[in-house]
Amino acid sequence: MAAENGFDLTALNNELGAYHRQHHQVIEEKLLYGHETGQHMTTIPSTIDQKAMAKGEMSEVSQAFTPKVTYKGDYKLSANIIRTDDIMLAYRFVPKVLRKSWAGYLVQNRLTQQQLPFINYMVSKALKQFIHEHETKHIAKGYRKEPEDNKAGAAINAMTGFIIRAFMGMMKGSIIPIDLQGFFNRDTIGDYVSNQIWKIPHLYRTSGDLMCLMSTDNAQAYNIATGQDNNIQFVYSIPQNFDPKTAVMPQVPQGQTYVKGTRIPVIGLPSFGDSNLIMFVNKNNLKKAFDENSLQFEPLQYDDFYVKVLASMNVGTGFTWDELVWVCGSLSETPIITDITSVTNSAFTLNWETAWGSSGYEIDVSPNADFSGGATTNVDGMETLNQAITGLSPNTTYYIRQRSKIQRESSTDKYLSFNSQVRQITTAA
Repeated sequence: MAAENGFDLTALNNELGAYHRQHHQVIEEKLLYGHETGQHMTTIPSTIDQKAMAKGEMSEVSQAFTPKVTYKGDYKLSANIIRTDDIMLAYRFVPKVLRKSWAGYLVQNRLTQQQLPFINYMVSKALKQFIHEHETKHIAKGYRKEPEDNKAGAAINAMTGFIIRAFMGMMKGSIIPIDLQGFFNRDTIGDYVSNQIWKIPHLYRTSGDLMCLMSTDNAQAYNIATGQDNNIQFVYSIPQNFDPKTAVMPQVPQGQTYVKGTRIPVIGLPSFGDSNLIMFVNKNNLKKAFDENSLQFEPLQYDDFYVKVLASMNVGTGFTWDELVWVCGSLSETPIITDITSVTNSAFTLNWETAWGSSGYEIDVSPNADFSGGATTNVDGMETLNQAITGLSPNTTYYIRQRSKIQRESSTDKYLSFNSQVRQITTAA
């Protein structure tokens, strides 16, 4: 296909066309489009489009990127597709709209040719997911015999309205909140579109428990409880001079285990970046913090966790977040000593609060403030909250500190928290 306004969208259209043909039978293509398989990506309007445009009910160019594109109430789908789910009409319509209107939209907003490959990728992924989920969740239920008014219009609104919001988010370096306003409270696509489709164009759809809304200064986690893995995808905001071919991604050391309180170095920052977003993720937690080149761990529960680093490429008002490698490890809290009881001339009992995430504790006891010449007592079990320390000398001051540990049964490796505050006690004479 020829370039339009200097933008060649051939690759995207071919990709979407191939994906569609892979998932549909020829007979469905004929029913839906009124022409042979493989031609639905051309610029020739289908019978459906011709009828609709003749009635003034939609304009593929001027109305493409307004969220209020609708069919009039008296418009019904052509009789030759009454056996086809009208959500498929939205799929066929939207790529035509995008092909006709992307170029003008990009030029209008002064985006560059360099940014087009990423935008193609984003919308291509959105449309693929749109089709895939409707195939698996709706077409399998069987076709409606008589499509109802405005159903196709609602589906088209879903795609065009949400795609423009995605573009607006990229332009402004933030996410534009989407207000459904009861728009999809209709039959088959109602609950599905209102709960699923809105996630897709922004590319923060996740196959797992967490979903991230990214902006220039905020990151939030939303539990969508799918029971799958935490494969998180992030929204991109494109700065004016972003070039995906030369963008430099930060790196963190791979395959290492970090203990609470240590700092993760981040290397290879982009030349035009000024900060990073570093996130802790496990099955139930997500932590965030900004730092130029490292981040101090915060306590999480006892579990394997993952660290994701994203480079913040700050150009004007835009940010680009580049996801990087995962680092696996475990964390536990630092214990808090509550009091020292049962003091005799040779022993005392140390009491502490639970250090969540630990598998046990270590207690250092020494007559020297620098803990030289002392002994360490190992305590197993996170919920063991006291320990008798014996074999001490009478009338002697001892210094005490404690830390939690993580030690899996199948491994000899041991990971320690920060030391607790230092306490001291003098034994009886």
